[in-house]
Amino acid sequence: MAVIVTTQFHCSTPFANGGKEVRQFYLNIYQCDIKKLGCSAGDFNYKLLG
Repeated sequence: MAVIVTTQFHCSTPFANGGKEVRQFYLNIYQCDIKKLGCSAGDFNYKLLG
């Protein structure tokens, strides 16, 4: 599964604010709550675009 996440602030990782945006995108697209599944930042691969 993959998502493109837009954060409110420029940061080096999308998990800088607790992964709020990442969690919301997974909920919206896949109906999957990554927090309830016990996922952490180490479970994801990410790259900055732009």
